[in-house]
Amino acid sequence: MKVIIFYSCVFSFIALFESCLSTSPSEEFIQQSTDNYYEETPKGTLMYDFSDNETFDSFIEKFSLDSLFQESRVVFPLKKKYLNDNLKEVEKLVEAADWWRLVLEATDNYSMRYFENEKVNQGVVEFKGIENGISITYIFELKNGEWFLVEMKDLSS
Repeated sequence: MKVIIFYSCVFSFIALFESCLSTSPSEEFIQQSTDNYYEETPKGTLMYDFSDNETFDSFIEKFSLDSLFQESRVVFPLKKKYLNDNLKEVEKLVEAADWWRLVLEATDNYSMRYFENEKVNQGVVEFKGIENGISITYIFELKNGEWFLVEMKDLSS
């Protein structure tokens, strides 16, 4: 019984001592180790740093990762072509209120490729299905040095 009381007193003393410290030792260590840490990223280290020129490669990366940036770079109403139930190509306009975020990356179900045609200031992202009927094309235009999504073609069967 005396052993239990002794260990209880020791535990209580340690708990009381640690609660009197202004910061716990682990918080103090973290504070010291982050004193020289800066959150600012040096200019030119992000792939999509547009400080000088916006390349199609860097634009596609940012367009895929940043939903607010993506929405700002879609020309609404967006022209969308697709196949109806009779497999005839039809066109509709997508308004900003109906917009959904695009993730432009390949998966196990389809491959992705993108390229730029500098002669006509146009960029294209294509998705082709792997053993399925997926065929989607996104068409971008360069306007005043910035890329914009101007048309979408979903000719998947």
